[in-house]
Amino acid sequence: MPSGPRVITVFCPAGQWTQVEWYVGTIWLTKRYDAGSGVFVRWRWFSAGIPPYWEGNFTGNACITLTPAIYTSLEFNPSTNTTVAITASC
Repeated sequence: MPSGPRVITVFCPAGQWTQVEWYVGTIWLTKRYDAGSGVFVRWRWFSAGIPPYWEGNFTGNACITLTPAIYTSLEFNPSTNTTVAITASC
């Protein structure tokens, strides 16, 4: 059995909003997102919680925290084509 955190990858094309994760019944949740060295990423999430919409940006990697909600959709819009690695540890 592999050791270390589980890693999920999602391909995100440049200049397009791509859903990287979808959660149902979230509690406070923080994950690490690695887009690659020097890659600028705009991000946003929509949810049934408070606040219902949030956005930001990062270069390279970031830890993003989602608030409690019935559902949440997280989307990325990178400056270049990239594969984002998602891990549960920050």
